[in-house]
Amino acid sequence: MAIDAASKRVLVGEKPYLAVTDFTVEKVNWIVPPPAERFAADCRIRYRHNEIPSHIQSIDGNQMRVHMNVAQHGVTPGQAAVFYRGDEVLGGGWIGKTVLGTE
Repeated sequence: MAIDAASKRVLVGEKPYLAVTDFTVEKVNWIVPPPAERFAADCRIRYRHNEIPSHIQSIDGNQMRVHMNVAQHGVTPGQAAVFYRGDEVLGGGWIGKTVLGTE
């Protein structure tokens, strides 16, 4: 699902098409010093969601791009995304948008 406010459109699709692997996380707060390069960590996209092995890369100092190794449903803008390494919380922020593979 996507909302295009400028054209006043809501895009929907069948469930298999709603699973995504890539999205942005905005307003990131770090508990540890932020990694300078792409790194592996587990990512949880909402409360009680299982952590998914992911690769995370900085877009700028306050925004990250997340690639989850397994596609997930319910990656929704405005929800929390939290990065973990084992039981350690590395940081987290708010899901911004899903990203197409060509972006």
